[in-house]
Amino acid sequence: MIEDMFSCGVHFGHKASFKNPKMLPYVIAERSGLQIINLEKTKKMFEDSLVFVDQLVRSGGRVVVVGTKQVAQEVVAKYGTEMKMPYVDQRWLGGMLTNFKTVRGRVSRLEYLNKKFEENDLNGLTKKERLILRRERAKLAVSLGGVQDLNTLPEALFVIDVIQERIAIQEANKLGIPVIGVVDTNCSPEGLDYVIPGNDDSLSAIEYYLSCLSSVVSTARSHYEAEQAKVEKSSMPKIRKKTVATESATSEEVKEGGDQSDESKEAGQTKKRVVKKRAEKSQEDTSSEQESPKKTVKAAPAKKAAAEKKTVAKKVVKKPTKAASKSSKKSESGE
Repeated sequence: MIEDMFSCGVHFGHKASFKNPKMLPYVIAERSGLQIINLEKTKKMFEDSLVFVDQLVRSGGRVVVVGTKQVAQEVVAKYGTEMKMPYVDQRWLGGMLTNFKTVRGRVSRLEYLNKKFEENDLNGLTKKERLILRRERAKLAVSLGGVQDLNTLPEALFVIDVIQERIAIQEANKLGIPVIGVVDTNCSPEGLDYVIPGNDDSLSAIEYYLSCLSSVVSTARSHYEAEQAKVEKSSMPKIRKKTVATESATSEEVKEGGDQSDESKEAGQTKKRVVKKRAEKSQEDTSSEQESPKKTVKAAPAKKAAAEKKTVAKKVVKKPTKAASKSSKKSESGE
């Protein structure tokens, strides 16, 4: 590993006139005005940071690779897409972490524009409106294209240049996100959780850092995906057992339902018989009630008949008038 670092120029630092006193413990010598970094310390600290990344990715975490200097832009975009990790290669937007909700809103806007242009859904728009949307899409893609799949805050940052990405480091420190940084001899290691002393200006050195990171992340991701597949397979038999149990229970319920249906049919027939019997009894009772008044009239008591005769006699017998009484008196006197 030290030989690879040496061949990539990781050991070259800045001029002594630009040195930072906080990086003196990692400098082994000065040659022709340049500071030489101790690669043994670099190896140990780099391995520690890679172990941390491996554990983080194995648990399902994500690392955002940040490198916006011109030398590192293409390499960061290349290895970021290869690792399937979010990356920032053009410009770090202020508040990308601390104001994450607003950034997600702009990312959703970028997704909407991409979908609109892919489906060619631009009917009804003028040429100027299409041009405005195309410019907006390009601007958002430059700054947010690498973090388009970042739905939540990341678990760590991997920073190439500590001085240029100081805003990203400050935001990560506010939110308690671990930061892994490549620190040159002109930088300060403050605010970093894992320091990697090394050259941050050489293209070969940057590519070496990211290639090692990519290999570790890919292996850890494959392990994580395998573990997830095992968990899914282990959960599948339980689901199948549950489905078999439910199917057997439903079949038993169907059988019981069939038996209950037979019993319900018999109960329905008995109910019909009872209803018929009750209807016949009710018909007999109504017929008997219709015949009973006639019998009572025929067998009326003697008192009621005498009372009826008296009423009839009263109606027939009339009181004698005055003329009739006088004629009766004359006839009695003549006699």
